[in-house]
Amino acid sequence: MHLNAGQSFAVAMEGDPGTDFDLYFYAPDGTLADGSNGYTYPEQFGGTATVTGDFILEVNSFFGSGNYAVAYGIFNWSPVGHLDAVSFVSPQTVLAWGWAADPDYDGPIDVQYFVDGSNLGQYTAQFARPDVGPRGFAQTLTSSNFTPGTHNVCAYAINGPNSDGLNSFIGCKAVYIPSSPIGSLDGIMYGPGPGKLSMWGWTLDPDTALPIQVHLYDNGSPAAALTANQNRPDIGYFFPYYGASHGYEGSIPITTSHNVICAYGINATGTPGSNALLGCRVVDVAVSPIGSLDLAYRDGTNLITSGWAIDPDTASSIQVHIYVDGVFQGAVTAGNPRGDIGAAFPAYGANHGFTTTSPVTAARHTVCAYGINDSGTPGNNVLLGCRLMQ
Repeated sequence: MHLNAGQSFAVAMEGDPGTDFDLYFYAPDGTLADGSNGYTYPEQFGGTATVTGDFILEVNSFFGSGNYAVAYGIFNWSPVGHLDAVSFVSPQTVLAWGWAADPDYDGPIDVQYFVDGSNLGQYTAQFARPDVGPRGFAQTLTSSNFTPGTHNVCAYAINGPNSDGLNSFIGCKAVYIPSSPIGSLDGIMYGPGPGKLSMWGWTLDPDTALPIQVHLYDNGSPAAALTANQNRPDIGYFFPYYGASHGYEGSIPITTSHNVICAYGINATGTPGSNALLGCRVVDVAVSPIGSLDLAYRDGTNLITSGWAIDPDTASSIQVHIYVDGVFQGAVTAGNPRGDIGAAFPAYGANHGFTTTSPVTAARHTVCAYGINDSGTPGNNVLLGCRLMQ
């Protein structure tokens, strides 16, 4: 009979009336593990294997003779469970969570924890979980062994009192104890207002509950310095030791169309560790003018043009240059009210329309309009459109 350590077994034998048999159950190393040699009927015994291997059942006739039948069963009565995860909580403290249960014990059982082979103690798994009921655990473990670096935390489910089975290994997880700042660059968006990028996230230094600095870089150049002291209830929930005041948000001016924005958590002065990259994001934005030459038509001897233009870097009105057959015709400021443009681009307002009137001959002409990039901002002049006028 092959048994794994922790498996329970039961053996019973019945024979003809008036007979008596003795049973001897030998472990893989040949030592007697269990048996039955009394005057009981039927002969039976059971227990839990402490080693893995092939066990041998020996049947001896004590008196009488005849037929006999042997029945046996193998059962897994040792605890089951799983160490789901281990995460950093605060200096020298981690949180371990998972579940553990003993199939032949009704109550909650203990879980024993080790870090790098050192015993951290036993705690009862009685945290309610929707998947396993009151057999979960979310245990805070504190030890001076949790120094900065990576550690291995292992858990064992302890067999229920007076029940069959053995203690069971339910898993190990690696956990990193940081000394440098941790956090995230959560997001970036265009705005608020023209010519700006806004970003937000969170960071904290494991060595202090005080807010720390965040430095922002745009394409490798310093762009802004912020203090991570904004309220972030989610961070306070996951890191209660440090509190919620570790969020940051801010904005930087746009200097080019292609931006690689990186955020660094600045290590608290006088503490171990170093500045840490919280994340980078790539943002491509329009910096050159946008718009349209909506109309170009002849009204008698006059050329009438109209359209709109915006430079993404400013809410101010910009210049539009009109060309006829490739020859500069004149400049106009795109400052007329256009309700449709204001609705589409609320950050810029409505005053970005233009209309021009200029003399023109009766011949066929090609009319083009160019949005002129705002002085001192990134970008280039842009063709807004051309129209063929018959």
